[in-house]
Amino acid sequence: MKSMFSIDNPVIAALSKATDHILLSAMWVLLTLPVVTAGPATCALYYTVRRSIRLDGPDAWKCFWEAFRQNFKQAFVLGMLCWSPVVLWLVLMAFVSRFPWTAFLPAVVILLVWQAYAQAYLARFEMPTKMVLKNSALIMVANLPQSLLVAVVLALSAVICFFAPIALFAVPAVIARILEKLLDKVFRKYMSQEDMKIAEQEEQL
Repeated sequence: MKSMFSIDNPVIAALSKATDHILLSAMWVLLTLPVVTAGPATCALYYTVRRSIRLDGPDAWKCFWEAFRQNFKQAFVLGMLCWSPVVLWLVLMAFVSRFPWTAFLPAVVILLVWQAYAQAYLARFEMPTKMVLKNSALIMVANLPQSLLVAVVLALSAVICFFAPIALFAVPAVIARILEKLLDKVFRKYMSQEDMKIAEQEEQL
């Protein structure tokens, strides 16, 4: 009976991961609704997906709130730089007749892709906000195939959630996990030997 409910049991482990995905997705959705906390919520989601789920680290709940508090100021600035124009675009599209929303769509997509890079970068590395802005933008431009893939993943997730809103309670964490793994491979190309050693040690724990 003990082995049946042990965390080493594959079924229990899978259920635990699924529960973490639902919990993290729900927290991200709730914290994204006010818009101003969307940045910190996204950064915390990336951090937790990597540390708690992919690397089987600390408890997801504690890990999320720890990252949310620690990176709040920087993630807030990064988030507002992206979400402010995106929200303005959505408002104009909804309330202004004949608003040429398609003309601004490419800029919105670029902003969202850059935000994915920036928040994931902040969740992974400690450095001033200006450096996060600069490095994430340069890496995004230098890796156009991966950036296009990020855009496709974000677009598909938006379509899924639009037609099935209940998916909001699972999709965010799943998408964060996919993007975190994708961007981790991108970031590794620019990491120092010391950072690579630290990353390898974390994965071996």
